Amino acid sequence: MPIYKVGKKRPRPGDIAEIMTPTGMGYFQFCWKDSSLGYFVRVFSETYLTRPTDFALIAAAPERFTVFFPLGAAASRGLVQLVANEVIPERHRGRTPLRRRGAIDREGRVITWIIDDGVEQSVVSTLTPEQAQLSPAAIWNDTLLAERIAAGWKPEDDV
Repeated sequence: MPIYKVGKKRPRPGDIAEIMTPTGMGYFQFCWKDSSLGYFVRVFSETYLTRPTDFALIAAAPERFTVFFPLGAAASRGLVQLVANEVIPERHRGRTPLRRRGAIDREGRVITWIIDDGVEQSVVSTLTPEQAQLSPAAIWNDTLLAERIAAGWKPEDDV
């Protein structure tokens, strides 16, 4: 296995990034980049008090959720550190999985849900249990990402 230069600034697909959270270090993997939405990342469940030594095990685990994240800017500003590069699961190579977002009324309530795969959209009034587990169609900043990792957040928490 080649030695990975920890802390390099320019993300490559497969890179594992480390972000500090209130409960320890959280990790996510850069899968691909969209020209308008940015870096698509899969976020892992665990946080760690010390940096793990086997990132292949972490990358092989199922993600808790996926989201778009400004990884290039976060890495260059030192908000995250790129610590490894591992194989990206086939299902996350260059295509957007089904995601969901709520259409909100003036009071902040979700009135309908939009299910989106990056090409087509459908609108539903209520989510099925499977749709409730879809990741949000959103771009998150480092603060929100760190908070959600630390809290053990999962997509169905926001339904």
